[in-house]
Order: sequence, then C-alpha cells, then structure tokens
Amino acid sequence: MANSTTCAGGSCAKTVHMKKRSPYLIARVGACLAFALSFATAASADNDFEREGAYMEWAASYASFVGLEDAIQKTSGSGFEVTNGVAGDIAVGYRIAPRVAVDGQFTYAGIGDVKLNNRSIAQFEHFSLLVNGRFYALTGRIQPYAIAGIGWQWAEIDQEFLPGMSHRSSGLAFRVGGGADFYLTRRIALTASGTYLIGLGDVGDFDTLQARLGWLFRF
Repeated sequence: MANSTTCAGGSCAKTVHMKKRSPYLIARVGACLAFALSFATAASADNDFEREGAYMEWAASYASFVGLEDAIQKTSGSGFEVTNGVAGDIAVGYRIAPRVAVDGQFTYAGIGDVKLNNRSIAQFEHFSLLVNGRFYALTGRIQPYAIAGIGWQWAEIDQEFLPGMSHRSSGLAFRVGGGADFYLTRRIALTASGTYLIGLGDVGDFDTLQARLGWLFRF
C-alpha cells in the first residue's frame, strides 16, 4: 500500500493507492493451511486405536501340557513325563466397543511326546475352536486386556495302551487369561498374552498353559 498527495487550487488531497496482492503469496498461504489441516487430521486419526472394526490375529506360543502330565502320572506312576510343545493359532474378530471385542479363535497345539524313562512311547496333539471376549483396561497405544472364551476341543493320542486315556476325544473347553496389544501403527500391533485352556469331560486331561506372541491387524 502507498500514499500520495495531490495539490490543486490551493488544496491538497491524500490519495491511498492499494498494491495488488501477489497470487503466489495467496497460493502459498493456502498450501500452508491445507498442510496444517491435513497434519492435524492425520494426528487425530493415529490415535483412534480404540475404534470399532474388524481385526485378524496370528500368534505362535509355547505350550505346557500340564493336565496330561498330571493325569498320566496319577494313573501310570512315576517315570512318565510329557514334553512341552509349540502351538499356533489364528483369530478373526470385531471390536464392538472401545473396551470390548469378540473373536473366534482356532488353535493347534502339539505335537507333544509322552516319555517313559526318557524314551518316547506316544505322541499327542489337540485342537480347539473357541469364541472369546476381550475386555480392555486401556485404549491408547498400549492396551492390556483380560480374555475369556468357550468352545470345543479335540485331542488325539497315537497310542491306546496308556491307562485311562482315550485314543481320540473331544469336549467342551474354556479359556481364561490376559495380555496386551502394542500398536506400532493404527493398523498393526504386536500382541502378547498368557492363557490357560481348560478341558471338560473327555478332554479334561488336556489343560494347557500357553505363552503367546503374535501380530494383530486392524481393518
């Protein structure tokens, strides 16, 4: 903006001249505002870890077959032992509220060995398909939770001579435990948990402790 003074007939008048604003300056200011808005939106979106929606989880675990070892030692005496094994599972679920999720989980646990005086005499494996509820204590980047589930379990031992043990069996099962999700991005999290699978009826000897580590993907 510039000022000029014009005199005519003994009187003077001040005239104000407006300079045109540069289109480049306007465009630059607009671009800065757009960037700031998009950054704020992205930052807000990065914090919606508690949002509703579907998820999928893959995990591997170290499994301790505590129920089977106790049952064999009670029915067969000393000298028997059950080796621990590796388990794997996959879960598909939905976050129905900020602190609640429901999923279906399939787990394969085995193959484990039954040993007598350090010699393998049988092998076993078992599967389970359960519906779980997860209940989150926190909803930020780190989300500890409790888990409880109910479903069905199948078990098989490749030798029938073990006293008190069926070759194949199935029955109702429960899962209890706890864990935590550690979000790396808004879609990907590292998950860790400890669970206890409790079998009833024919699978009552297949209680299993699991220490799990895996990945969670949010859709």
